[in-house]
Amino acid sequence: MQAMVRLSQPISDEDLERISVENPGWQVERESDGSLVMSPTTSLGSAKNIELARQLANFARSYGGKAFDSSAGFTLPDHSALSPNGAWMQTERWADLPRKVQDSYAPLVPDLWIELRSKTDSLKKLQKKPRRIQGFGAGYVLLIDPYERTSWASGQPPANFALDLEAIFDA
Repeated sequence: MQAMVRLSQPISDEDLERISVENPGWQVERESDGSLVMSPTTSLGSAKNIELARQLANFARSYGGKAFDSSAGFTLPDHSALSPNGAWMQTERWADLPRKVQDSYAPLVPDLWIELRSKTDSLKKLQKKPRRIQGFGAGYVLLIDPYERTSWASGQPPANFALDLEAIFDA
């Protein structure tokens, strides 16, 4: 189940953080129009996502950079605050942010943005998100659909980046 909540006024990053804390297990994103999109992850979806996060963490450990899981939120140029299922950015870009900004919905677009389709996602709607993120400056976007066992990518992947999609599909 996915829920969209339209609010009479935009919410701040602090309000978004409080809503997320008060609703554990739900991924809460703020769209540019101020609406909130909330969706829980199924147990199977979570297993697939943790496999994706493990592979991203291993990549960052081996080749550098900073990896992020599905609980990370990033404030994008249109003022939305979205959460990829996985993301990565170059060490220098992350290190340039003050610690206080790192500990918020960082106002930058990761170099690599990954969406992992869940049971509650509309494929048509989800396909728009990576393109949107790439328009904001992500160098490489990837959409993984474990239900159809397919993926779609655009842009230039980071050097040495590879995922074992079969392990994600089968998680």
